[in-house]
Amino acid sequence: MKKKILCTLPLILCLLSCQNNQNSERTLLTYGSLIDDGITYINKSELNIMMLDEENFILVLYPGEDSTCGCWTVFRDNLNQYAKDNERIIYAINSFLLMGNSDDSYGLTLPTDRPSLAVMENGSLKQEWVYNARDTQKFFTSSTYLEEHLNEYTISPKLIYIDEELLNEYVNVSPMDDFNVLYTWKSCSDCTYCLPNAVFPFIETHNSFKKLYVIDLEVEGLLLEDGVKNRENENYLNFLNEYGLTATGNQTFGYDRGFVPTFQHYEKGVLKDADTYFNDAISLVGEKYIVTRTFFTEERINNLNYLNNFTGTKVLEGLEIEESDLNITSNSVSWKKEAAAQYHNPLLEAFLSTYLLG
Repeated sequence: MKKKILCTLPLILCLLSCQNNQNSERTLLTYGSLIDDGITYINKSELNIMMLDEENFILVLYPGEDSTCGCWTVFRDNLNQYAKDNERIIYAINSFLLMGNSDDSYGLTLPTDRPSLAVMENGSLKQEWVYNARDTQKFFTSSTYLEEHLNEYTISPKLIYIDEELLNEYVNVSPMDDFNVLYTWKSCSDCTYCLPNAVFPFIETHNSFKKLYVIDLEVEGLLLEDGVKNRENENYLNFLNEYGLTATGNQTFGYDRGFVPTFQHYEKGVLKDADTYFNDAISLVGEKYIVTRTFFTEERINNLNYLNNFTGTKVLEGLEIEESDLNITSNSVSWKKEAAAQYHNPLLEAFLSTYLLG
C-alpha cells in the first residue's frame, strides 16, 4: 500500500528557496520532446544513468505518487503544461527513492512533505529550489512565473525526441525543407557511447547547432514485441527499409541490414546523406586484423557530400587495426570504442558541421 503524504504547510506557505550554485549562466538542456504529454517519471536506475552520462536536465523531486499536498498538485499541473508548451522534458522522481546512502542523492535536498526542483548539469547539481516559508511562492504556484524562471536558468535542447508518426509527418506527409534525424536504441552500447562522447561535446561547442530529431526504435511496435527485442519483427524490418537504413531500402545510403546509431539528412522528404557511427566488422585476414564491413566504403564515399572537403580517413573498409585496439575472444573480434572513435568522430563531426550548423 502506498503511503499518502500530507502537506505540513498550508499552500500559501509553500514558498521558494534557492540553494547551491547561484551562477546565472544558463544550462543547455540535453533532450527535449515532441511526444511526451507532460512530466516523465523515472526511477533511481534511470537517474543514475543520466548522471553517469553527464546529461543536463530539469529534475523534480515529489513526495509520493499519491501525495495530497496542494503544493505538489498545483506545481505538478504547471510542470505538465510547461513541458507540453516548450518541447522540454521534466523528469520527476519520488524523493523517497533517493534516501539512504548520501552518494545516491547527488547532493539534492530530500524533502519528504513537499516538492523541489533542480537543474542538473554535467552529472552534478547546479541549482536547486525547495518549498519553504522564506521567499516567494510564485515559482511553484504561477505557471507564468515558472516558465519565465526556467527559461532564465536553462536553454532549450537541441536533441528532440519524436516518434514514428511524427517522422512520417516530417518526411512523407508535409516534408520539411531541411530535416535531420538520429535513430537509436536506448540499450545500444554504440549509441550510449556516441552521444556523450561525440554529439554532446559538438553541440556544447557550437552555439548555432540546429535541432536534431531523435527517434528511439527500441519501443513496442518496432524493435520490441511484448517487451522483448526482436530484430526480425516485421514492423521493425519494414521501418528500416522504408526509411532507407538498409541496403534494400536505399542502395546509396542504406547499410547492410540497418544499424543504430544512424544519422540522416533529408531535403523536402528525400534522403540526401547519412552517417552510421561504429557498427564495423573486423576479421582476421591472413595475419592482419582488417575492417571487412563498414558504412564507409570506397563505393559509397563519393555519395557522402559532407565528406567533399574532408581531409581525414574517409574509407574504413580494408583498414588494418592493431591488435591492441581490439577486443578479442574465442568467439568474436570487435574494435575498441575509444580506438574506433578516432576515425568515426571526425566523420560524424563533418556530417554535423555540414547539416546542423546554422
